[in-house]
Amino acid sequence: MAFQNPEAFYLLILLFPLLFILWKGRQKTIQVINAFKGEPANRFYYVTRTLLALILVTSLVMITARPYSQLKKTADFLFLVDISRSMQARKSCSQASYLDRAKLVMKSVISDIPEARFGIFVYERLTFPITQLTFDHAYLDTVIDQGIYDGLIFDRTATQLGKALSNIIQKKQTIPEQYENIEYIILLTDGNLKGDYQFKLEETIAQLVNHDIKVVPVGIGNPDPTAIPIKEEGKCVDKFIVKEDQLITIPLNSETLQFIATSTNGQYFGEGETQNLVSYLRDNALEDTFVDSGISQRQRNDISWIFMVISTLALFGYIYLDSNLRINFRK
Repeated sequence: MAFQNPEAFYLLILLFPLLFILWKGRQKTIQVINAFKGEPANRFYYVTRTLLALILVTSLVMITARPYSQLKKTADFLFLVDISRSMQARKSCSQASYLDRAKLVMKSVISDIPEARFGIFVYERLTFPITQLTFDHAYLDTVIDQGIYDGLIFDRTATQLGKALSNIIQKKQTIPEQYENIEYIILLTDGNLKGDYQFKLEETIAQLVNHDIKVVPVGIGNPDPTAIPIKEEGKCVDKFIVKEDQLITIPLNSETLQFIATSTNGQYFGEGETQNLVSYLRDNALEDTFVDSGISQRQRNDISWIFMVISTLALFGYIYLDSNLRINFRK
């Protein structure tokens, strides 16, 4: 636990006049009770009353000091999400598309690594970030639900994974204050790359290795080729895309993704291995962070509410103790 306003502890000097006031009040009370031939309250009453008053004032000072807890480990992760048309593949409109399944993986990873900071890039022909790196996981969940969908970009069929990865490298070089800590890219895709993918990705992979960036691909899709339904009036219907009298189907190209993972010193996971993915990221990516670093400052969780509860209980205890005070008078 640390404090945002530690200078507030100077207010603890008020405890000394408080003790003096309580002591003087006790003396006056005893004088009045003796004058009316009463029996003063026992020692337990005065000791408990003093302790409750001290707890109340100390808790209020703690609240003023703004205590917070701070996680000691963190990491920056980027999700790179394929939003090309192939990610709309599914066997029927009643099933989740590849993209919908990718969203579930993202939300699980974010939920299970609460100490990490995440950012989201999407790509197909073009690549662009839809969030900055942030610890606001509720915001990220909202973006995943409402901000990632098929049709963000006009030309959805010319997938350019190599350019997408190169774009992130460029961001790390040109905006170091935001992306300098990126060492892991979580790639969510069906791996649908046309042609010689090794040749197409050769230069990009060399750049990734040179910048010590590991790609962790998560294969999204079915092992058997799956068709892409069309939309009529904005709604999915169980009719599928056909080109030159051939049904367009999308398989999961895990071989491509395995190659990317191995070449960048990352690791490949299937979409059903989310817990293994989380364990891998936690074991390999989370690092100690200095308390005064910019990242750690954004991880501060205000815990003033704990002392608010304590002060409230002390106040009620103080009131209850006084309201139940009974004074016996001698005959």
